[in-house]
Amino acid sequence: MCIYSGIRKDTDLDSLTMLVIADQHYVHAAGRECTMPERIGRHALEWTQRAIEEATRIRPPDVIVLLGDIVDNGFAAGAEQDMAEFATVVKASGVSVVVVPGNHDVAPERVFGAFGDFPGRHCINDYILYSFADNYGDDDTPVRHPDAIKQFLNEVKDRSVITLQHPPLYLAVDCTDYPFTPSNTAEIMAAYSSIKSYSWSSLKRRSRISHTRLLRCTLRILLPHRPYSLKGLNPLL
Repeated sequence: MCIYSGIRKDTDLDSLTMLVIADQHYVHAAGRECTMPERIGRHALEWTQRAIEEATRIRPPDVIVLLGDIVDNGFAAGAEQDMAEFATVVKASGVSVVVVPGNHDVAPERVFGAFGDFPGRHCINDYILYSFADNYGDDDTPVRHPDAIKQFLNEVKDRSVITLQHPPLYLAVDCTDYPFTPSNTAEIMAAYSSIKSYSWSSLKRRSRISHTRLLRCTLRILLPHRPYSLKGLNPLL
């Protein structure tokens, strides 16, 4: 999924233009097709290039945010090469990149190493973007370590912040066995609600946490490559 977002604070600070892309599930050197054929992962790199080019034509982004699942199976032979290839192409744009590891990427250190990035606080145009590398169980259930939540609160304090994570946090799910919402979502949401926070996750939705009128967003969909990728985009403002 790809979203183009122009964000402006209700202050005199500069605006922030983000190109947000999630769930590419890229497959090339790994030598296998995606587990879900509709993902068409072999085309993910081409589509990402096209999205960057189109976003740059419309309004050059200040930052590219990749919200995880860059490769389809991080355990597969060749997945590390696919990650490196993807990072090389994205970084060639010359735009700042913030990357969030997903459960399919398997090894956060591999993701951060390929992109030269890190989890935590990023300052772009005087905006704070805060990325998380959550942990995943054998059944892909995510959990955020309590120390990561404490560190987040200590680092952002009273500042406005845009939080970035792979798993969805604020989403009604119509089944009882959905494993992809963090097991400690309540603690995460409580931390977000205690500050001025605006949250992005990979599952086709952004979540407004604070009741403070902090951000105004305009969304533009670029090259949606899965039919269900548009679900849940109703703004929560």
